[in-house]
Amino acid sequence: FYLFCAPLEMIQCEYHNVGCEIRMARKDQEEHKRDKMDSHLMMVTQKLLSTQDQLMSTQDQLTQMSKQNEMYKSQIDSLIVSSQAENYHMKIISESRHAIDLVARDIIFKSGDLDGQVCPVVIKMTELDKKKMDSAEWYSKPFYTHKKGYKMCLNVDAAGNGIGKGTHLSVFLYLMKGPHDDELRW
Repeated sequence: FYLFCAPLEMIQCEYHNVGCEIRMARKDQEEHKRDKMDSHLMMVTQKLLSTQDQLMSTQDQLTQMSKQNEMYKSQIDSLIVSSQAENYHMKIISESRHAIDLVARDIIFKSGDLDGQVCPVVIKMTELDKKKMDSAEWYSKPFYTHKKGYKMCLNVDAAGNGIGKGTHLSVFLYLMKGPHDDELRW
């Protein structure tokens, strides 16, 4: 159709996108394609090889980026786990401090000496953070549940004990041998 419409119109070679830069009259296009078939085939082959090299390079880059992405994902997952663990430990510390505040503020024990004298005493624990770092534990003075009652003492391990070691505050109530044990109901 075009051969009859505008035979003298100047056009680019059909292979211009692979490197043929020749311009010709439309009427000469078929002759050009026959004459330059080998060079056009060579240009297409070179373009194909170049595209293949680019594709391989892109695949390599994609593989590298995928590995980096996995590494970043792993780091993010690790940070999330670490953050969750830190939040958990902060919660434990907060709960431990609250428990100590309760012991220091709200729990009043009747305490006395071996003569059976009883007086109210508040047991206050201080410097929890320092004692936790030193893995320290401390004991209250012995006290009695009531006049001529059961003799006891309180033990607090700031760094935890047993399965709670390093994660919990351990509090123990010890029943001790007292002078009125023979008179008490067991």
